Amino acid sequence: MNKPPTKRRESGTVAKLAKALGYTPRHTSTLLAKGMPDSITGAREWLAERENSDTAAALRKERIGLVRAQREAAEIANKKALGDLVSRTEVETDTVRIASAIKAMLRAFEVQLPQLCLGLTLSQSAPLVRQRLREIQNAFADMSADYWKGKPSSK
Repeated sequence: MNKPPTKRRESGTVAKLAKALGYTPRHTSTLLAKGMPDSITGAREWLAERENSDTAAALRKERIGLVRAQREAAEIANKKALGDLVSRTEVETDTVRIASAIKAMLRAFEVQLPQLCLGLTLSQSAPLVRQRLREIQNAFADMSADYWKGKPSSK
């Protein structure tokens, strides 16, 4: 069992250990009180054992996770500041707008279809239907291209 620190031990051993281990004398005194040997070799072995314990590993893992989370939060904040991220509300609004536009185009086509194919056979009407669907696709592509003008592009 280790002795509690004494004045002699504090002045000489603690200062030498602190310097050798790279700790402050106060922290070294705390470690000595927790059972660390007062020889440099013994202290290094004792510290290595503690460092390799499950508790130390869990703490190290937790610290790494915290640093990672802080880095990710900073990256998100930077991207928001640069305008590289959009809000969920903006995405939902745009999705509804796009879906409504597609729905409107298809409803208009549904109304035009009987007039477009009136008096034609299936083989005659198929190319006309395909052509009209391509026109709708192109109109949507143009609308999409207009939407993306002025928006940040993916890097």
